[in-house]
Amino acid sequence: MSMPIDWLKGKPTPYGEIYWCEESQYGLVMPRPDRESVRSFYDLKAYYTHGSNHVTESEKNTFLDRLRVNIAWKFDRGTEITANFIDRCLAGKISRICEIGCGNGELIQQLKEIGHKVCGIEPDEKALAFLKDLDVYPGTAEEIPTAIMSRSFDLVIIKHVLEHCLDPLVALRNAYQLLRSGGMLICEVPNNCALQLSYDGVTWPFLDIPRHLNFFTPTSLRTICEKSGFKTQSLFFRGFTRQFSNSWINTQASIWDRLRDARAQTAARPLPKRISQIRVWKHLFFSLLASAEKKYDSVGIIAIRP
Repeated sequence: MSMPIDWLKGKPTPYGEIYWCEESQYGLVMPRPDRESVRSFYDLKAYYTHGSNHVTESEKNTFLDRLRVNIAWKFDRGTEITANFIDRCLAGKISRICEIGCGNGELIQQLKEIGHKVCGIEPDEKALAFLKDLDVYPGTAEEIPTAIMSRSFDLVIIKHVLEHCLDPLVALRNAYQLLRSGGMLICEVPNNCALQLSYDGVTWPFLDIPRHLNFFTPTSLRTICEKSGFKTQSLFFRGFTRQFSNSWINTQASIWDRLRDARAQTAARPLPKRISQIRVWKHLFFSLLASAEKKYDSVGIIAIRP
């Protein structure tokens, strides 16, 4: 697979080749960027950690748009990572929780309000989490701040972070070290088994090259967690209804248009036809009854440190 541009900037990127191993069900960007290059990928006017949305919002929804989303919603059995979901995973016990890549701080803020003892790690100095009354430290999953490494936690959350890491194995081993014996990991990544990726190719918003450097499936997510020492408890999936919202569709159209504007269409592989309402409706009906690993755009794991 090849994505020759950073679609958020509309400029060419040398980090657009994904090398995929069918046996391990894992892909990675090659060549690997250096850390300074990685930092430059996030020099954006709009990004979700800043409280702004880099997804193209829709100004108008027709009756058919609302119908399409409603049908998807009725068939959506995904598991959202909310404060209530986490509280149930912890059996309601007040716990010490660290979120690596806490972004805007919304999740740990909600967990704090329930009564949990929370802290966060965030590499983006512009992230909203630093503006809130929260215990947040600058750092990354691969470079844990000293003040955090000296602590022990009941739960570590890594939500849509592992795909951004230069070395995801180091990130998971750091999470392992942060947990007490019997502690829990909740980790979620984009699901590269999703039908939408095979259907929409490089215009899939969760490809997000060059910010995404690693590409997981349920199989490879489980494998890398177990290689890091964790014992898998369960897998979960989410992200179905949003695939059929106008904001998601408009984002896919924007990616296609920026490839055209950069005259990079011939270098993009695979590149489908530009998204259309007909294509979206077809995708909806083909995916309604698909298996979870094909239906949802994100996969998560709940794992335990023995």
